[in-house]
Amino acid sequence: MEDVRHMHELPYVAHFVNNKRALMKFPNIEIRSFEICICDGKSKLFQDIVSRILRHIKNNTEIRIDNCEKHLRSYTEENKSEISQLVKQDFISVTGPDRLRILKWLADQTKEKKNDIDEMLNEEFGGDSQLDPTIINVGQDSENRTYWYFDDLRLYRQKSGQSKGSGDWQCLATSCSTWEEVIGNFSQSTDDQEQDLHAYLSNQLYPAIKPLLETQSPEPAVITNKDLLAAEAWEMEGNRSSQTPATSEAPPTPTADQSELIKSENPELLKVLSEEPYAGKNNSAQINGEFSKYRIF
Repeated sequence: MEDVRHMHELPYVAHFVNNKRALMKFPNIEIRSFEICICDGKSKLFQDIVSRILRHIKNNTEIRIDNCEKHLRSYTEENKSEISQLVKQDFISVTGPDRLRILKWLADQTKEKKNDIDEMLNEEFGGDSQLDPTIINVGQDSENRTYWYFDDLRLYRQKSGQSKGSGDWQCLATSCSTWEEVIGNFSQSTDDQEQDLHAYLSNQLYPAIKPLLETQSPEPAVITNKDLLAAEAWEMEGNRSSQTPATSEAPPTPTADQSELIKSENPELLKVLSEEPYAGKNNSAQINGEFSKYRIF
């Protein structure tokens, strides 16, 4: 799972799923559960996301979890995509990294402009947005590597000057101990950027997210195939009838996503996320020549 965790496609796809949840009815899912399911060949979460994207692109409600393989193969061949090589094998045999690459490619097909990770960060998070401000461009270190906070309680580092996500995109912190280790690495720095970075992490961001890190369950609740299939069946039944019968039950609700936990359990974190990052002179990081502000999902 470590290879998946350090791919730029992970935050890219996670952003897409969260941002398009209302449009494509993706399940609510936290990042830990997401990466587990993506790496598990038996989980149908990958097929669920594929089928929902294809239903949107093709406007074909007959595309389902259990038949999306053939539709995806046909679609990649129509587009003469190199991804077609990855979908020739049965889905159960596709590796976690290749699943992320497929999902990233599919996500791009829903956009007029095919984004790489830098363009995504700049385009989606760089300007005014109606979305919740739950991502922060934290700052840069002495090597001009950019640090990002997503709404998944993780800290990421992006290597400077890389295009199309091909460089060093690393998940640095996922727990209290790893956050504190990263922060400690900058405690004695004399570099202006790293001093700003250390001040913001230690005085504002980490104190706000620490309570969530301390109270999250040791193991994430993983969405089951039964729940995914039941949710799909309920949705398809709704599409076939103009009115939902009064006795119909709502589809099963998977694990609450991290953004909802942030909103409901830690108002202090929302306060931090709504403020400008630490007011150091080098705190804002440049992406493709544009200064990025904090925004996400």
